Amino acid sequence: MRLWARLAAGKAWPQQGRGQAGFSVIELLIALTLIALLGGSLLTVIGTGSDIFARIFAERDRQSEARIAISYVSVKLRQNGGAGVASIVDSGSPANARGVLKIDETPGDLTDDCYFIYFRENADGEGGQLLEKRANAPGVDSDAGASLIADISDFDVSYADDSRRTIRILVDGEYETLIALRA
Repeated sequence: MRLWARLAAGKAWPQQGRGQAGFSVIELLIALTLIALLGGSLLTVIGTGSDIFARIFAERDRQSEARIAISYVSVKLRQNGGAGVASIVDSGSPANARGVLKIDETPGDLTDDCYFIYFRENADGEGGQLLEKRANAPGVDSDAGASLIADISDFDVSYADDSRRTIRILVDGEYETLIALRA
């Protein structure tokens, strides 16, 4: 007799025969708990792997930008780094007390033949940009007319010694190079 007919007749549920026993509620709860634990573990592993992957690519991008900054400044100094041509000047800005690299293609002439390479911090204080600007004075308070060289965390330019014949470039606090100026 079909189940609906038995129920309509007021008869009880059909009894299971031997060997047809199902899972108990406790067994089902244990299975669901194990599946939940395995699923949670899998999600944790995937999330951790994704975070590591993102950090590796962020570090690679940071290193790449630092290399670009050092290479660009090094090439500019090697092309134009004669005595009296390359110097480190004060930015003249209370907002940016860092040194500014000045490359004057015709020293003593007051035309716009000077390149100023300087670091501008982001408003949030996290990193900034290395910029180049062609002008008579550093003018780092305004980025009008400035070209982006690289997005980096930090940039410092200074003389390596008292002779002022070697310029030290430090990017992100760990990538450093020394450039000897031509005589």
